Amino acid sequence: MLAAQLPRGAQVYEAHGSDYALTREAAYLHGMEFQLRAANWQRGGGKDRDKPHPLPSPSEEREQAAAEAARAARKAAMTSDDMLRAQLEKLRAQQSAAEQPNPEE
Repeated sequence: MLAAQLPRGAQVYEAHGSDYALTREAAYLHGMEFQLRAANWQRGGGKDRDKPHPLPSPSEEREQAAAEAARAARKAAMTSDDMLRAQLEKLRAQQSAAEQPNPEE
């Protein structure tokens, strides 16, 4: 109930990555800044590859950070899986070498 009474820009919203972390003025400035960059790009004969993009909102930044963390976790998991595969292959090679008859016997 307390959060419903808090003003935009409160640090509680910022800590949770809410779009309300931006005050109305800051949100308007974000929009105006993007429109200015887009207008300059358009007047300058910009190509698609140079097309400006709006600044990410706090919730978009939070989602991007979560996606990056998930990618890093998958990469770390793949690395440990690769290590397990290598150990398994090494054990199989040792086992097959032990099962082959020794010509000296």
